[in-house]
Amino acid sequence: MDASKFRADAASEEIMKFNEFIMDSMEKGPRWFQVGAAKYREMWAKGETVFPPAVVLDRGKSFSIPSRDKGMEIPCRALVPENGRDAKAVYMHIHGGGWVLSSEKDNDTLLAQMADIANVVVVSVGYRLAPEDPFPRGPEDCYDAAEWLIGNATDRFGVELQFIGGESAGAHLTMLTYLHLAKIRPDFHLSGLIFNYSPFDLSFLPQVHNFQTRGTLILDKELIEHFAEAFCPGMSLEQRRDPSVSPFYRDLRGLELPPAMFICGTEDCLLDDTVMMSAKWQMNGGTAVVRIFPGAPHGFTVLPQDQCAEAKEGVEANAEMNTAVAGIQGITGYTFSDGSLVWEAVSAAGSIISGGGRRFADGNKRLAILGDTVLQLALAEDWYDGTEPRAAFNRIRQEVSSNNNLNMIGLANNIDPFINLAGAQTTVSPATRAATVEAVIGAVYLDSSDMHMVKGAMRTLGLI
Repeated sequence: MDASKFRADAASEEIMKFNEFIMDSMEKGPRWFQVGAAKYREMWAKGETVFPPAVVLDRGKSFSIPSRDKGMEIPCRALVPENGRDAKAVYMHIHGGGWVLSSEKDNDTLLAQMADIANVVVVSVGYRLAPEDPFPRGPEDCYDAAEWLIGNATDRFGVELQFIGGESAGAHLTMLTYLHLAKIRPDFHLSGLIFNYSPFDLSFLPQVHNFQTRGTLILDKELIEHFAEAFCPGMSLEQRRDPSVSPFYRDLRGLELPPAMFICGTEDCLLDDTVMMSAKWQMNGGTAVVRIFPGAPHGFTVLPQDQCAEAKEGVEANAEMNTAVAGIQGITGYTFSDGSLVWEAVSAAGSIISGGGRRFADGNKRLAILGDTVLQLALAEDWYDGTEPRAAFNRIRQEVSSNNNLNMIGLANNIDPFINLAGAQTTVSPATRAATVEAVIGAVYLDSSDMHMVKGAMRTLGLI
């Protein structure tokens, strides 16, 4: 996490002007609790609120998933990539809206972009909304959807569920869903989680109380209090601190935490939630990638990208983890159990790597050293099983493991889009590309502990 992102002068003039526009706009319409949730949903759909009505795309396909409640089904929406490439994974998306507003159909444009950028099938879940269906109905719908996707995604979409994520209340439900799966399906491993500006503590961390603007900037203390009361009616603050409601209070020790992306803007009353939960994630051995956007308000990733540059950057950040894991699995033909190894493999030198009690700024350099050793061992085993003289092994080793050849292998497999550059780096250098190929080999070895798997990945890459 780059501390300079929090400086007051880090925000662009454009985003601050856009924030002023948002605050002016929000003064013109009623708050949802002033007219009632059902009425406000109708007004939103008709374009009668400050938020534009949803754009429903033909490419989105509606379907339903069985609910645990008799006679009930969970509406869902699927968007597949239309970029000429096969999908590599399923990404389960949980929409925001304070547990009260929005639906699985309201983010087609954003999710289609995600599907095409990250090469995933996006399944958006239409969970039941408060106040008509308060806690635990919404979370239970998300649990049921995740369990169904674990058992049926491959048959339905041809690829497995690997990622879960969402915005605001949807990110909160993402965390609850992960914790549910960790309890009932400890054998199932996700490749990544994505948390956009989530409320992890429904009794509210300090920033909710301290956040000050001249007007309402998407979300403020009054709004989130009404949202939380609708979701958890009649609960005291102490009751809301139960980990089943506020995952901030969940003991994470002993869990195999998947890699997680935490995203938030600095002009958000939920900033503490992102900063503190991401730290807690790392304290308990998880890999956390934190993206802080100076000046960005709550909900910025779903704002119009032609008016808010941070919105486009936020969507691209959402796609990073999906893209990296699915992409590396695609070019190696190997499916990882531990997605954090992929994230380490594609993090260029200078990136902070943390998790498993480790923290260092070497990026993928350490994994690349291991990968180079594994690569040479694989070459030596194949040479040993053959009839070539010793001199031939030295020639093969120099040809295959040279930085020039590894760089060319990276280019041939189009590995650049999956590499996470560090600091001021803007382009992938040949050295970074070669190190990433080595690190990927190291990641396959650590994940599988099987040289046959390593050699299979090397063959798919074109190394042998």
